[in-house]
Amino acid sequence: MNERIKLLAEQAGWDSHHSKFDTRIEKFSELIVQQCIAIVDKYGDSDEGNHIAYQIEQHFGVEE
Repeated sequence: MNERIKLLAEQAGWDSHHSKFDTRIEKFSELIVQQCIAIVDKYGDSDEGNHIAYQIEQHFGVEE
């Protein structure tokens, strides 16, 4: 699991020792990040918007 996502999930109070923690939380987190990237791409269709979308992808280790 992406360490940044794992840390955020633990900070939110999810139990990282649960057997399905990794796959469910990671997928949920990736979907949220992908939605954020899609919003930036849709409303920020410019060099700056593309740069912001790229930074989000890199920060969370998730691609659209």
